Amino acid sequence: MRGVNIIATIIALLVQDAFATPKDEKFHCSIEKDGVMHEVFVTIKNGDGAILDYRSLTKTEAGKNNCRLQGMGAVRSAMWRTIAIPLQDEDVVTIFRCGDLLTLHLKITKRWNYCGHASEIAENITVRREWSACVSVDEN
Repeated sequence: MRGVNIIATIIALLVQDAFATPKDEKFHCSIEKDGVMHEVFVTIKNGDGAILDYRSLTKTEAGKNNCRLQGMGAVRSAMWRTIAIPLQDEDVVTIFRCGDLLTLHLKITKRWNYCGHASEIAENITVRREWSACVSVDEN
């Protein structure tokens, strides 16, 4: 009888976990490449949408130039594989997800909306959940 109670408890915990409300997932990383420091913060909110905060700092002879892109967007696919983050002037950042990896696609983002002339942003930057260093960055 004791074995039946243990099995029933395990099944109840599994069912409860399967129907639990998704929790926020936080991704953060930073990486420096070719004199440009990139920093990414992404929070996936309860499986419904995402908040993006991307920053870059470009070192030049005249000093340092900052860029910052911020936005909130909705999950575009049921499997959470694509997230669109709308920005100003109908601009968009697309985030692709594969397991614990997120890749921000910034190639078509209009840099001049967020940065000075001498500033740089990444074309693509990949972050892994619970890693502080970005996996990779491709610059313009």
